[in-house]
Amino acid sequence: MLLTPNTKLGPYEVLSSLGAGGMGEVYRARDSRLDRDVAIKLLPETFARDTERMARFQREAKVLASLSHTNIAAVYGFEEFEGKRFLVMELAEGETLAERLQRGPLPIRDSLEIASLVAQGVEAAHEKGIIHRDLKPANVKVTAEGVLKVLDFGLAKALTGDTSATDIANSPTITVEHTRPGVVLGTAAYMSPEQARGRVLDKRTDIWSFGVILYECLTAQRPFIGETTSDLVARILERDPDWTALPKETPPLVQLLLRRCLAKDRNKRLRDIGDARVDLEAAIHDPTTSGWLLGDAALRTTSSKRERSGAWMAVSAVFVAILGVASGWALRDWRASTAPRAVIRFVLDFPASYSLTGEGDGASLALDPTGGTLAFAAEAKGISRIFVRELSADEARPMPGTEGGKAPFFSPDGRWLGFSAGGKLMKVPVAGGPSLSLCDKSSEDAAWLDDGTIVFGGERSLVRVSENGGTPQELAVAGPTKRAVDGQQLLLGFQTVCAVPGASYVLAGVWDGVSIQDYDVVSVSLSDGAVRSVMQNAVDPHYVAPGYLVFLRGTSVLAVPFDERRGVVQGEPFQVIEGVVASKWADQAKFATSTNGTLAFVPGGRPGPGRRLIRVDSNGKAEPLMDGVDAMVGGILVSPSGRDVAVVTLRRQIELWSFSMSRQSFTLVNNTGETWGPVWTSDGESLVFQRTVPEQEPKIVQQRADGSGPAEPISIEKLGDANPSSFSPDGSMLFMTRNDDVILHRWGQTGPPELILGTSADEGDAMFAPDGKHFAYVSNESSRDEVFVRTIPDSGRKWQVSTTGGYAPRWSRDGKTLFFLDDKGVLHASSIETDSVFHSSSPQRLFDTNGIATTDLWGAYDVLPDGSFVMVEPADWEKQPSRIHIVVNWVAELPK
Repeated sequence: MLLTPNTKLGPYEVLSSLGAGGMGEVYRARDSRLDRDVAIKLLPETFARDTERMARFQREAKVLASLSHTNIAAVYGFEEFEGKRFLVMELAEGETLAERLQRGPLPIRDSLEIASLVAQGVEAAHEKGIIHRDLKPANVKVTAEGVLKVLDFGLAKALTGDTSATDIANSPTITVEHTRPGVVLGTAAYMSPEQARGRVLDKRTDIWSFGVILYECLTAQRPFIGETTSDLVARILERDPDWTALPKETPPLVQLLLRRCLAKDRNKRLRDIGDARVDLEAAIHDPTTSGWLLGDAALRTTSSKRERSGAWMAVSAVFVAILGVASGWALRDWRASTAPRAVIRFVLDFPASYSLTGEGDGASLALDPTGGTLAFAAEAKGISRIFVRELSADEARPMPGTEGGKAPFFSPDGRWLGFSAGGKLMKVPVAGGPSLSLCDKSSEDAAWLDDGTIVFGGERSLVRVSENGGTPQELAVAGPTKRAVDGQQLLLGFQTVCAVPGASYVLAGVWDGVSIQDYDVVSVSLSDGAVRSVMQNAVDPHYVAPGYLVFLRGTSVLAVPFDERRGVVQGEPFQVIEGVVASKWADQAKFATSTNGTLAFVPGGRPGPGRRLIRVDSNGKAEPLMDGVDAMVGGILVSPSGRDVAVVTLRRQIELWSFSMSRQSFTLVNNTGETWGPVWTSDGESLVFQRTVPEQEPKIVQQRADGSGPAEPISIEKLGDANPSSFSPDGSMLFMTRNDDVILHRWGQTGPPELILGTSADEGDAMFAPDGKHFAYVSNESSRDEVFVRTIPDSGRKWQVSTTGGYAPRWSRDGKTLFFLDDKGVLHASSIETDSVFHSSSPQRLFDTNGIATTDLWGAYDVLPDGSFVMVEPADWEKQPSRIHIVVNWVAELPK
């Protein structure tokens, strides 16, 4: 019988349903006498009508009510009201261990600590002669105060299970008097062999179930599975667990403990759960060998239990004392209360085929709130997607449905992973399942709030959308700054966003659109969108309990005490990590934090010389053209004379420089706004480029290559957001790319540009051939980028040059060779004939650039007059192998 809210059962008022199963219906209720919330378990009517059963259950309830232990959910009493029989129990709110394990295995230390607390509760019950009989993760819960509770002690002894269950993990719990032979008792996935055979049970059946729970914590998989109850029982009786599934870092003592708990012959099984607790506490306490391995623990496996217990008596006493005074599990963390932990550092290695940058410029790393699971955007085998790796696991797993994904972020409970892909904001279950679209708007950074909404944005506004999807609602609009360019006031742009649990605001990083060093952290009210300054010269804010604001400054991660209630810093920042890799924008550094004090980062940073220009011959042999500079170098384009190279750099902002190969010196051309797509005029005296200033329409401007004189705007009607790509040899025509179309401007004329290529495919990077009659371009009309050639004026014919993917076409000075890169960064060359009929040879592989020609900025390489190439050599930090460093409990090193 289902009870509705406000139903009165004597002094108890039903508030809501908490669930139902074979052991009855459970409700949240208010105890009016003691003014507290309780859980009431309404017994099934068929059970309540059985007089013999009820008498036996009353006797059992009295014994259960005598249990008093921190790790056991208490039974307050057995009541009857108007024919309804129900237990009144302690209300244990929070997440069950079964729910947590749906997200994957726990870190080793967490597994041991949780198992230790479960053992403490079971030990207290066994000392009173009470056997649980239905021990499983669903009966282990962490309360809102952060205390572990074992639920439903002893109830399986007298209650009949739900025979309609379909999940084998929650298969029928069929129970009668435990002395009756031939009856299956317990949840099938966790029942002991003797339980499966219907034999008389003792406390060793709980030890078996405890071993199953510990195994599942470490592996996120059950040691025995089957499609039916019969299959499962057969595996329990006949097969051993897959011991190779245990993490290789599992302490030897714990491996031995698991084998003793899961011994099929209960006479060979561990006899006392207290011994399991002692071993677990010893394994947790010993920090040797990668933090958790016990070193010589295996040498003690031949000693008697009494000897091992005695050897660890002092350690156990200290550990138990510490457990007694610890402050609980912070912020619902699944790490149990222990003494203040030492800082633990380790490194996660990834296959060389992984590129942790992935596609796009979004933040690459994210940690779930518990710090046990890492998500990152990466490219492997030519495909970019989101990967997830539990820190206790050996390798990462790709998340299906995240192809093209970037900027991952976790839900507050860690069950969902948000990301952006294909211009949409998406989410996918961490445990596996289909990805879901939330809205037709993507983000480089997002924060999932406790109230079930997601805040994200960038550029000029922050928006908010439901975690279930919908139309994003504007939360805040960026305001003006004190800076101006060309007399125009600039506006702040939102770059990153961070949730603060329980707060009425979010933290955001803002940028003024000019200097990459002029970032601030602000708070944005969730009620009215009001923006208030929190800290200056700070990038990428993260909140970490118990009260720290963590951020990036340069290539250093810093932390400052933070009052999350008022949203204000409370002191001076101190350094946490130095040398963190950043992508082309400072606000997208590759580091992440969990709310409880785990930090992940990619080491390297930009402390010294950055990318540099190099000359590379046709065999791939490189030599430097200049010394390294503290700048991000890209935008390579060689002048008509071959003596100078236009270079786009990112120092304090995106700037345009001219590099003289003879003088080995740079000349600043322009630094008033962002510079994109520079091309040389045919006389080599000037550069034409797009200049973008925030809150202004992009303009095509021309400026002398020696930097003298102002940047003169070029008058072109209906230009839009276009990037120059190539001048004709005689200087009369300029190719540009606009909205994935190729357009042509007749130099010196007014009027709108001509649309040259405007198909449904994406086309661009048009480059004039030296003869002025042909041009190469890139199109994805065949579903991937390939290099084509057409004539100018258009004859209606086109020729495909690349065959396995291609981009960045560049002509030799004589026009007889067309170079291009494939999607793996390999440089190819194709011989070209245009005398009578156009012909191109099969592309020849020259050499693998190994990332040399890949840049974040426009223009990967260009061809010198002698046939060699100017390219960009990555900085040392870009060449580092795929490694992510993890620091656990880094807050322990902060000044007090």
